[in-house]
Amino acid sequence: MSAWTLEREAKVLARCEAATEGPWEAHYDEDGGEWEVTRPISLDGPGDVVVSVRTWEPGDAAFLANAREDLPDALAEIARLRALLAGVKTVRP
Repeated sequence: MSAWTLEREAKVLARCEAATEGPWEAHYDEDGGEWEVTRPISLDGPGDVVVSVRTWEPGDAAFLANAREDLPDALAEIARLRALLAGVKTVRP
């Protein structure tokens, strides 16, 4: 596992922001016998994206379907905790 640095955090956030917003969905395709991760099409306008990822592992499908929302939430929590820690003064006896 790579070290978590501010530079890596910025790259992860940039990838999240570049990805198509959710909601993404994971569902089992009975015909193909695989899990499928998709972003539903909206008929409201241009720029809609359809992506389909197939896997045999339900855990992979759930991870992929939720990563676009989970990762930014986790990064926001890291930033919140980092800000709290920055306000804490180290007290030595």
